[in-house]
Amino acid sequence: MKTVSEQPKPKFKLVSKTPKTTNVMYVYGIDPGKFGAIVLIDSKAKLKEVVKMPEADEDLAAELSMIVDNKSRSEVWIERIPKFAGKNQSGASVATLFANYRYIVGYLEGRGVTVHQVVPQVWMKPYRLLAKDWQVMTYNTRKKYLHAMAMSEFFSDSKTIPRWAADAALIALHGATIGDILVK
Repeated sequence: MKTVSEQPKPKFKLVSKTPKTTNVMYVYGIDPGKFGAIVLIDSKAKLKEVVKMPEADEDLAAELSMIVDNKSRSEVWIERIPKFAGKNQSGASVATLFANYRYIVGYLEGRGVTVHQVVPQVWMKPYRLLAKDWQVMTYNTRKKYLHAMAMSEFFSDSKTIPRWAADAALIALHGATIGDILVK
């Protein structure tokens, strides 16, 4: 066995890693629930589009088709859904969520779009830490709180970000922050 000093030297020069250049200008945030939304923000964290989750598969396919057309300039972040029902969520509710979720992820990934999945505990963490009584909040109280946080993050009102779009907007903001897409 050769010692370290006897190892052959590499014949190529090691180059320092250059920063990655990207042309990503937009981030889609998707809340796949029945009352969810698809939200588009730009690299300056400004809302560009807010769409209520379509109920018909054809309408959802049309929305997703627009995302596919924009895939070279955007990233897609979706809330990963739970795989089980609990005391706060019925089995039927989870089944509806799962149907939309699998349809969306399958459609986008099948057409070459990278879909980043994030669990609620991760994208909600900054907002949970700000709430002193998060653990004892009811579902509706948490939704009201997250809606207020979304309105403050985007400096908007309830007409710009309806309550049903708040989660998707915060997911998009999380993706833009994690993906280092936001322009300072």
